Amino acid sequence: MSTIKERVDTILSKPMTRQQFLKQVGLLLLAVVGVTSLINTFEGKNSSKSAQGGDGLAYGASVYAGGKKSV
Repeated sequence: MSTIKERVDTILSKPMTRQQFLKQVGLLLLAVVGVTSLINTFEGKNSSKSAQGGDGLAYGASVYAGGKKSV
């Protein structure tokens, strides 16, 4: 079984056109984004926190001067 480094070296040593290269890079980027989103999904993370303002508080819910509300 070959290692990842050997596989990458094999792919990079192949002669290819610009179109083939861009397809390979696009597939790699799509795979990285897909794996990252799958990991976040399985860990239960969601992106609704950023829609609420970063710290999960609605607008105006924090104390004046930007400090965080104590619990």
